[in-house]
Amino acid sequence: MGVDAVMYVTTKQELTEDDVLSYAYDLSEAFGAGSFYIVRPDDEFNEKPHHCLTLVARSPEDYEYYIPDAVSIIQVHLKSRYYGNGYERGDAPTILAVAAWLESRIPGATVWYGGDYSGVSEIPFNEEERQQLWEYFCQVGHKSYTGVSENDAGLICDLCKKPLVRYGWGEGYAAYRCPSCEYTVETRDGGETWDKPKRI
Repeated sequence: MGVDAVMYVTTKQELTEDDVLSYAYDLSEAFGAGSFYIVRPDDEFNEKPHHCLTLVARSPEDYEYYIPDAVSIIQVHLKSRYYGNGYERGDAPTILAVAAWLESRIPGATVWYGGDYSGVSEIPFNEEERQQLWEYFCQVGHKSYTGVSENDAGLICDLCKKPLVRYGWGEGYAAYRCPSCEYTVETRDGGETWDKPKRI
């Protein structure tokens, strides 16, 4: 099970659901609906419809680590895995840009960021924290996640000139991809023949 990105905004401003819906409209328009988990009224998820931002009812038990005197708490419904040191999986540029947008647009906003796993608690995600994560992302990217995997076939990407990374295993089956240009090859006969998988 992967760790999903979690983001909240707290502010001492009293915001209404209409205020938050207006911010949500602008946020999704700016970044694209695909960056967020949005449930429309006509979706068949059996979930309560919501936009990319929702106003959260105050609950001391659930939100005790947020600013005690926060008047409004807004949940950000990111559609991304968490990205951080030790878990370099999520869409870091979008996470960082969304946080900066929220801080810029919502008066008195404090952005909180973490993961939905108990070992990845939300922390204040201010400009200094975002800059540190940006510098880390620029150095590491997703290499720790995509990793250096078994490459017993010795396959090299003919464009990037780097070893392909294995991501598929099975009896007689192996699949390799380049984490940079996404060139992919697979075999179903133990490496006697290699094919490029068909795109679906």
